[in-house]
Amino acid sequence: ILYMPGLDVLKYVMALLIIAGHSNLFEEWGSLYAAFAHITEIAVPTFFAISAYLFFSKLEAMPNDANNIFKHTMRRLMIFFVIWYVLMLPYSIPNFFMKANLKELLFVIPFGCAFGGYWFIKALIINTLILYLCRGKRSLIVCAIISLAVYLWGGYDYMYGTLAQKLHPYYTFYYHTIAFSIGALMARYKVHGSEKYNIVLITAVVLIFLASFIPVIRVLSKIAYPFFLISIFLNIKNGN
Repeated sequence: ILYMPGLDVLKYVMALLIIAGHSNLFEEWGSLYAAFAHITEIAVPTFFAISAYLFFSKLEAMPNDANNIFKHTMRRLMIFFVIWYVLMLPYSIPNFFMKANLKELLFVIPFGCAFGGYWFIKALIINTLILYLCRGKRSLIVCAIISLAVYLWGGYDYMYGTLAQKLHPYYTFYYHTIAFSIGALMARYKVHGSEKYNIVLITAVVLIFLASFIPVIRVLSKIAYPFFLISIFLNIKNGN
C-alpha cells in the first residue's frame, strides 16, 4: 500500500485553505483578503498534483498491475461522482437541466458544470484517464507540453480577455491537466527535495508568493506551487 504521510499533511492544509476561500475569510479586511486569495488559490492545483503523484507512483511501482490500479481508481472516483450528482439533482434539475438547451446540455458533459463542486470530481476522472493513456515516457512529456500551452492560453485569456470565452476555464478539466502532468512527472522521475534543501524550497515558495502579485506571473505561480510544496512535504516521515 502506497502511503506518504507528508502528502496527507499537505492535503489537510490545502483542505483548510479551500474552506477558508469558500467562507471568504478576512473579507472585511480588503488588503488582507486580497493577499490571502493568492494563498487559497493554490489549493486546488496542489490537490490535483498530489492525486496524480500518488496514482502515477502506483503505476511506476507496479507496472504489471497497471490495469487493475486504473480500474480501482476510476471505480472509486465514479462512486464519488454518482453520489454527489444524485445528491445535487434537486438543485440542478430546476436550475440547469430544465432551462438548458441541447447545445448547453452537450457542452456541459465534458466541459461545463451543472452545479457547484462536481466539476472537481469530473476533472479528476478525465485527467486520471488522460494520465493513464499517456503513461509512456514520450507521451507523458508531450501531454505536459500541450497541457502547459492550453493552461497558459486559458489563464492569460481569462485575465486579459484576448478571446471571448463563454466559460471560466478554471471549471474545466483541461485547465488543470498541467497540474496532473506535474504530479505524474515528479512520480516518474522521483523529483523531490531532500531535508538538506528544504530551506531552499521554502524560500522558493515565499518568492513565488511575492511574485504572484504581478499579474503576468500570477498564472505561472499556480503551477509552480504544487512542485515545490510536494517536494517539501514528501520529506515528512512516519513518526516525525
